Amino acid sequence: IAEGTHTHEVDTALFTVPVPIVAHQSNLKAIFPAANRPEQPQSPRLLSRAIFPSGRDGTSASEMQSALSDFHLLLFLYRRVNDMGPLLESIRKATPMPSYYKIALEALAFPDEA
Repeated sequence: IAEGTHTHEVDTALFTVPVPIVAHQSNLKAIFPAANRPEQPQSPRLLSRAIFPSGRDGTSASEMQSALSDFHLLLFLYRRVNDMGPLLESIRKATPMPSYYKIALEALAFPDEA
């Protein structure tokens, strides 16, 4: 009922609720391209540049840890790495990641050299 008469249309403004935006701090970033962007598809080449910015042997563990805090990069890896739990926990707690992840990440980032 609108203005005293029956109607089949509803004003959608009646269902909207203003929600305040709250600022927050996070250690996650989003630099790696999103999966649904066809103009810049995700690839092993982009993965190698993101995780190993100083090259395969020149990248320190702290550089890798920082690079792995990228939200879209983590989503990309989630589809390719079996057990992400320990890696995510090390990123969340800012502790060194288990060493076997470096081997797995190198295999993903440099598939031609494996």
